[in-house]
Amino acid sequence: MIKLSRFLTIGFSMYILCSCQKQEVTLSAQQDSVETKAIVLGYDNFYDGFDWSFTNNPTVSATPGAWTLGGYSSNGRWGRLSWNWSTCPLSPAQVSSAGGFLNLQVPGNLQQLGGQVESIRNDYWYGSYRVKILAGAHSGTDAQGSCNALFFYNSATQQEIDIEILTTEHAAKKVHFVTHPGSYEIIYVLPSDPTTTSIEYGFDWYATKIDFFANGVKVVPSQTKGVPSTKGEIILNHWTGNTYWGGTAPPSVSNMVVDYVWHSPFLLVTYPDATGISWSKGSTKTITWNSYGDVSASKVNLEIWKNQALYQTIKSGAPNTGSYAWAIPKTFSSATNYQIKIKSALNANYFDLSNASFAIK
Repeated sequence: MIKLSRFLTIGFSMYILCSCQKQEVTLSAQQDSVETKAIVLGYDNFYDGFDWSFTNNPTVSATPGAWTLGGYSSNGRWGRLSWNWSTCPLSPAQVSSAGGFLNLQVPGNLQQLGGQVESIRNDYWYGSYRVKILAGAHSGTDAQGSCNALFFYNSATQQEIDIEILTTEHAAKKVHFVTHPGSYEIIYVLPSDPTTTSIEYGFDWYATKIDFFANGVKVVPSQTKGVPSTKGEIILNHWTGNTYWGGTAPPSVSNMVVDYVWHSPFLLVTYPDATGISWSKGSTKTITWNSYGDVSASKVNLEIWKNQALYQTIKSGAPNTGSYAWAIPKTFSSATNYQIKIKSALNANYFDLSNASFAIK
């Protein structure tokens, strides 16, 4: 029942709701060089559980079932979903990866069939998200098409952040940015046809607003309505067969090609954040982190955690420069389960805890 209601929300009924909250305004845009630079620097990295380059090219079983683990990343955090949705069944057979790209296919021949992948993790929250998509081109009439999408989703609360490209609108170069609850929508006109040009879409998700992006350009104004407040999963899908949202099934094959997916919390610990690190009491070590989004201008608090609990505050209100030289007290207990936490001094919701534990001896 949850799966069925998910797609009723995202597909047909979402269009009806969106028509009530749609912002039919001429939007301006501005280049945010600081944020764009931060995103570009992340392109050669693997951040926070997402294999955003899809380089493994796995062979995945199409055995029927609610889930078949996809193995689209080296740590198995992607899956391929299979269920019969009345408007457009989603089949694992329609999802593949090759040459560093993920492909979600609508097969053509007027078939209502599509594909979807979901993150295994369901605890994604505030932070920066980016995806590069070439929307699925196809032949047919103006009424035939598909929906190409990336979105955040929480099934219990049906909170969403959606990025949707409808190929029935490709000539108008539109992308839909939608938030739930409330189905608040911003329609943004892209610089080029999304079915002929790969475009990077994304959003920065804060507690009180969402900033949407297209090719590094920030959409103005920010979305302050329908901002989700809970953690959830990330989904990519490509489907067809809805007269009101994407169009009826096209006669020819349509491929949604995903180059990468990228995510980072606003503050990301970079060192220490690997296994095998051991620091000596009385020594001075440099803690490093990356900053993203508007919170990059704020001060931060640095904490050391032991056994998943706060052990001591290292520094409160430190300048958010990305590094801090820490003189390790000689009084610390010798242990191997320490972690570093960096959090915004202005909003405790924006933080990162290092993934790997390290030792102090």
